[in-house]
Amino acid sequence: MRDLSPPTRSNDRLSWTLGAALIVWMALAAAGWYGISAHGFNGAATSTADVAMQWPAESTIERMTGRPTLVLFLHPMCPCSRATLAELERLPVLAPNEALPEVCIVAAAPRSVGELWWSSSNLARAARLPNAHVFRDPGGVVTALFNARVSGSVLLFDATGRRLYAGGVTMARGHAGDNVGLQAITRLLRDHQAKVVAIPAWGCELVREASLPAAARSDTADADHLPREERAFAGFRAVRSRSRGADPI
Repeated sequence: MRDLSPPTRSNDRLSWTLGAALIVWMALAAAGWYGISAHGFNGAATSTADVAMQWPAESTIERMTGRPTLVLFLHPMCPCSRATLAELERLPVLAPNEALPEVCIVAAAPRSVGELWWSSSNLARAARLPNAHVFRDPGGVVTALFNARVSGSVLLFDATGRRLYAGGVTMARGHAGDNVGLQAITRLLRDHQAKVVAIPAWGCELVREASLPAAARSDTADADHLPREERAFAGFRAVRSRSRGADPI
């Protein structure tokens, strides 16, 4: 004979407990998703309005005259910029070898950190990009000259020094994958007149300590014996990548 007695209070209490736990879990999941989304999309976007339109004449970085030059501004310790490096590693697959640009990685760090930041995995990985040259920028002097503000900022210049692109190459902070920025650079490498859309760069704020051009000039006035890279700004050193057979960072 079927038991038609009503449910006990213990069963009701269990149902309410399970229901409340499910609601709490859903709320936590929603909060986690929001946090991840906010981290990815609420970064400091690079404004291209005040970024150098032409290769600065004062720059101590030599621009290649026979091919385009891509400049990546990199915070050596920024975890978000790993996605930017992953995207730039795809360029040899997306563009023909003859169209690949020279790649200048400008790594800004505080003057006080010594060698600590120069041995980061970001710089070691950047040095392995095709046609790559890694430039140390103590105090962010060169970074400020180009007016770059966010790690992962990419500037593409043609062989005459005219800026073709300024922005990012990731769809969100720390997120690799197909995006409009990398597509734009690929198109511009094939056709410098192509109409493209730039996207913001996402990453940590770049080091831009107050620079003293006058002091820099006085420091280097009697330094003709130094290599060319060190004459313009004391402590600024260019290091070619391993692919060029030079010393690593």
